[in-house]
Amino acid sequence: MERWETIVSQRIEPGYRAFEKLLQTASAVLKSDLAPFETEWVIDTLLYKPVDLLRTVSERRGEEVWLKALGDAVKLLAEIVAEWSYAEKYYEDITNLCLLSYDAELRKHALNCLICVTKRSEIGAKNYSRHITSLEQATQCKTPLALLVGAICEHHPSVMCNDINKIWRTYLNMLENNKNTDTLTKAILEGICGLFKHFGEDLPTAELNNFYDSLSCVYMKKNGCRSACFKILEPYAGLFRERVSMDKSIRDQLWECIGEESDRAILNIYRVVSKHVDKRALEKIISIEVLPHTQATHTKAKLTALRILAFVNTSCSGDLSQYVDVQTLENEFRRDKVTHGNADMIQWCIESNLPNSERLLQAAILLYDKLPPTKRKAIVVNGILDSTRDVRQAAVHYLINQSCSSDASLQIWRDLYDVTSDDAIVKSQAVTREFAGYLATAVALFLEERREYEVGEGKILLKERK
Repeated sequence: MERWETIVSQRIEPGYRAFEKLLQTASAVLKSDLAPFETEWVIDTLLYKPVDLLRTVSERRGEEVWLKALGDAVKLLAEIVAEWSYAEKYYEDITNLCLLSYDAELRKHALNCLICVTKRSEIGAKNYSRHITSLEQATQCKTPLALLVGAICEHHPSVMCNDINKIWRTYLNMLENNKNTDTLTKAILEGICGLFKHFGEDLPTAELNNFYDSLSCVYMKKNGCRSACFKILEPYAGLFRERVSMDKSIRDQLWECIGEESDRAILNIYRVVSKHVDKRALEKIISIEVLPHTQATHTKAKLTALRILAFVNTSCSGDLSQYVDVQTLENEFRRDKVTHGNADMIQWCIESNLPNSERLLQAAILLYDKLPPTKRKAIVVNGILDSTRDVRQAAVHYLINQSCSSDASLQIWRDLYDVTSDDAIVKSQAVTREFAGYLATAVALFLEERREYEVGEGKILLKERK
C-alpha cells in the first residue's frame, strides 16, 4: 500500500513501459490484504487521476507500441470488475471504453471485460443490438462475442426477448462451420446455455432435437467441448426429454466421463428419464446402466449411482444401506483416513439418513478440523440443518457437550449461523430452539438436584438437633 501511495504522490512518467510497470504494481497491491476503503482508493487513483487508465486506453488505442500495455490494462479492468464490488460506480465508464473501436486483439480483451460487467449490471448490455449484429457478421473475435451475447441472454433477458430466435439461429449457423476450433465451439455452446436459461422452452422442438443430436454425436466427442455439454445437460436435459429418454449412448458417454465432473449432468438426465419412460423400461435402464456402478471403485461413480437409486425408487434399487458399510466408514474416519472420496461418502450417508449415519455426523463434529475444508459445511452444518428432528437434537446436544470441553467446536457454531438463504435461516432457528431446550432441561435438573440436596441437608440438621 505504501508503495502505491509513493507512486501516485509523484509525477507519473509518460510512455508505455512506465505504464506497464504501473499496472504490475497496481495488480500486486490489489491482491494484498487491503481494507475496503484502501481498495476503493487504489482503484479510483488507477482508473482516474493520477494514473488515468481509462483515458490512456482511449487515447493510445491507435498506437501500435502501446497495444500490449493497453491489453494488460483492459485485462486488469476485467479482474477489478470481477473481484471488487467497489468498481460498480465505474461500470458506465468501463462499458463506454469497451465499446470503442479496437484492433482484433485489444477488442477481444474489451469484450471479455464487457462480459464481466454484463454479469453484474445491465449497463454491460448497452448497445446489445450491435453485439447481435457483430455476432452474425463476425470474422474476428467470435469467441468473446458468442459468450457476451449468451451472458446478456442469461442475466438480462428482458433486453433480448425480441431477438431470441435470431440469436438462436445465429448460434446454430455458427456451429455448422466445420472449421471451428474447439475453443470457439465451446464458446458457442456456453452462449446457447445462457440463452436456454430463460428462453429454452420457447424454441422450436424440432430445432432443439437437431441440436441435441449434434451435441450427443459430435460435441460430446470433442475433448475441448465436453465441459460445455455437461453445462447444458445439467439443468436443461428436459428440453430434449424425448431424445434423452431413448439415448443410451449419451448416458454411456457421461458415465465414461465421470472423472470430468459429469455427475450432475448424469443425475439430471436420469431424472428426466424417470419421468418419461414406463416403469418396466425404467427398471431395465436402472438395472443395466446404474446398478453396476454401485460397486465401482471410483467414489464419484458410486455416489452418483446411489443418488440416482435414491430418487428413481424402483424395485431393483433395494435398501440403499446395503451398498455402504457405515461402520467401516466411521472407523476409517476416526483413524484419520479422510480423503475427499471418504468425505463425499460421509456426506451422502448423512444426507440419506442411512442407519447409524447419526454416528457419522457426531464423528464429523468431533473431527471437524480433520475434514477437507471445502467439505466441512456441507457435511456438518448441512447435516445438522437438514436432518430429522431427532438426529438434529442428538447432534446439537453432542455439539454442546463437546463445546464444554474444547474450543474447537466454536467454529461449528459460527458456521451454523453463517447462512443466508431463508430456508437455512429457518433451520438455524430450529438449532437455537434445541439449544434453548437443552439449557432449560439442564437448569431444571440443576435446580432439582439443588432442592434435593437442600432437603437432605435440612434432614441431617434436624436429626442432629434432636
